[in-house]
Amino acid sequence: MIRFSRHRKLKNALLAATKMDKNRMITGHHLKRGEEIPADTHDVDEWIVIDNGRCHITNRQYEYELEAGPHIFTVHIPKGEEHAFVALSDLVYFVVKEIKK
Repeated sequence: MIRFSRHRKLKNALLAATKMDKNRMITGHHLKRGEEIPADTHDVDEWIVIDNGRCHITNRQYEYELEAGPHIFTVHIPKGEEHAFVALSDLVYFVVKEIKK
């Protein structure tokens, strides 16, 4: 199940995505309005930190629309959970993934 949390500062959003004592990789991304990430799954947990913009996130059961503004959203997607998202505006986000050893 996808879980969300919201924060007022980017630092707190990133801490929510990295609080477990594991190795993580953080990458920054930018999508233009209308661009999408097709449905996929990962073999590790993934956190999406939405810093700026609006997006539509789907998984097999649910659809969510999030807009970062006064709040920054952290979205936890467990390993194996199929998900996709579409940028409804220009979108700035970070992906935090566990690094498998």
